[in-house]
Amino acid sequence: MKGELRITGHRPYPLPDSPWIMEQLWNDVLFLHWPVPVEKMAKHIPAQLKLDTFNGTAWIGIMPFGIRKMRIRGFPPFPFMKTMNELNVRTYVAYEERKGVYFFSLDANNALAVMGARKLYFLPYKNADIIIEHKQKQVIYKTRRKSGNSEREEFYGVYQPISNPCNSKPGSLDEWLTERYCL
Repeated sequence: MKGELRITGHRPYPLPDSPWIMEQLWNDVLFLHWPVPVEKMAKHIPAQLKLDTFNGTAWIGIMPFGIRKMRIRGFPPFPFMKTMNELNVRTYVAYEERKGVYFFSLDANNALAVMGARKLYFLPYKNADIIIEHKQKQVIYKTRRKSGNSEREEFYGVYQPISNPCNSKPGSLDEWLTERYCL
């Protein structure tokens, strides 16, 4: 078992008994969040899911990041699959007693990964042109969805770390937003 998978005390339930399928390392992750009134968000959630709230408020999140060293279990990284950039738009839900995320969209710049995730996992992935640049300590993130729509689905962000990495405090909004293990 990989070293990171041995640290499980913070998880609300144990790791699955089945073996892991894919490994990936996330870089340049930014968690952007906004509160949304429950009645507005609930209209966009499938009936089998329950909208999860923090102190009575629903949240929407946008997560830009880069993936490196992606590989399928038992195989070395394939040159055409080992890296990609991604942008997730999500909210927070529960299914039965498991808290997780519900994806409104996932944009990625790897057509093969997009096709695989759509077919195998039924996730709403879209192809996009995504560039991550680094200028001093800043991350410059640019994405534009490839689609036939006349609407321009774009995201542009410039961000940088403002502190050293740290663990979320138990019971905090930070912990509630990030400690999600189901989709």
